[in-house]
Amino acid sequence: MLGMSLEHSGFLGVAEMLGKLDLAGMKIVEYPTTLSVRVLGYSKMKVARTITGHFSLLASLLKQRVSGKVRSVSGEARSAKPA
Repeated sequence: MLGMSLEHSGFLGVAEMLGKLDLAGMKIVEYPTTLSVRVLGYSKMKVARTITGHFSLLASLLKQRVSGKVRSVSGEARSAKPA
């Protein structure tokens, strides 16, 4: 998304983008795709680091939702409660 500031990249960046879009009230739709089994090589994903990163991101998004201060997609703070 143009104008969206992300702090993370890779697997965590995708989750961060979805979380920010959800908090901003944007419509999120699913685009089905077929995944295939890797034939050669191995995944570069560091599983433990990715899991702890996702837990940290979820805690951050929950804190924003509970406090009522969510960031818009472009990054500026706004209140989640209607004026």
